Amino acid sequence: MGIEYGKLTCRYEEEPICLNTVSPDFAWVLSSDRRGLLQRAYRILVATTEQGLKEREGDMWDTGWVESNRSVNVVYEGRPLQSNTTYFWSVVIRDAKGEESPWAPTHRLTTALLHQSDWDSAFIGPEVPVTIDTVRWANREGAVKASMLRQEYRLDKPVKRARAVFCGLGWGELNINGEKVGGGVPDPRPT
Repeated sequence: MGIEYGKLTCRYEEEPICLNTVSPDFAWVLSSDRRGLLQRAYRILVATTEQGLKEREGDMWDTGWVESNRSVNVVYEGRPLQSNTTYFWSVVIRDAKGEESPWAPTHRLTTALLHQSDWDSAFIGPEVPVTIDTVRWANREGAVKASMLRQEYRLDKPVKRARAVFCGLGWGELNINGEKVGGGVPDPRPT
């Protein structure tokens, strides 16, 4: 069967990081060299490991075959997603003739800190010992002062994976080892 998968998304992103919901929705786009392709059924797998997904073991969610032409906003109904965890997912469809397509390429999603109790980091602010510098820059009205909060962290082991959660009132910039993170100026965008 000449079916190809176009964009696969979870919560409208191809591979979301910091997904902040316990019930994301999935979507996929199909294309074919054959006229009149119609999806009759789908099956979605979500797994905790890429290998598990390759072995077609959806240890988090296996929809089984769902008779539906739906390919957007298919809401996750599997085991509860855990905070700060990467999951792998894929989909396969059957067409109107009952022919099964190949599995879509593996995609991943990574959850955010989903519960208040997950937040165990040290916050940088007046209650925590930090270095506070006054920074000046010019704008149309003249010089503006702003505080710059800095905190040093020392690591005893090599880093396999890390995530910095950067949030504050107003604008800011995150630097790691003296290097600016991201391309926005300033961040986050005004809301």
